Order: sequence, then structure tokens, then C-alpha cells
Amino acid sequence: MVRGSVLFPGTDHIDQWNKVIEQLGTPSQEFLMKLNQSVRTYVENRPRYAGYSFEKLFPDVLFPADSEHNKLKDLLSKMLVIDASKRISVDEALQHAYINVWYDPTEVEA
Repeated sequence: MVRGSVLFPGTDHIDQWNKVIEQLGTPSQEFLMKLNQSVRTYVENRPRYAGYSFEKLFPDVLFPADSEHNKLKDLLSKMLVIDASKRISVDEALQHAYINVWYDPTEVEA
């Protein structure tokens, strides 16, 4: 939507994972220790990727400083985190300045 193309264009779950780590980088050892052994072994045996900076994935030109889209940039940076314990939660995202303008508690708590 923002970039005009799919960020992680995987063809199956394995390819999808590879696309994610190519873009965001190989997860930390701290994260890997949370995985079950077989998944951890798989990830550890994959090539390591440094990933791209957020600015390379989403250049400033996509987010004019004087627009609401600048808030979107902040939200995306909090959503695109591999480790769920460090990623913004759904409840936090609903309260984020970019989303909150559309938030209707009656729709969420129905």
C-alpha cells in the first residue's frame, strides 16, 4: 500500500520466512532461544542477513513530514518487528495516533 508493492512476496511459508529475514534481518539469539529446537536449528542453518534499515525499506519521500503519513511511518516501524514480545500489540496499535482517528470502541468490543 505505502510502497506500491508487496513487502514480503513469499510463495509459501518457507519462502515467506526467507523474505522476512532478508528484509528485516536474521533474528537475535535472544529471539532464537524462544523457538522450539527444530525451528531454531532450521533458522540457525539459514544464511544470516543484516536486513535493511527502516529508512531503506520506507524512504522518507513516502512520508511527507507535514502529513498524517508520518504517523504511519512510526506505526509501521513498531509493527515490522519479528519478535512478538517487542512488537506493538493490537491494543497498542488501535490506540496509535495513526489508527486512533478511525478507532470505534463499539466495533472492537461488540
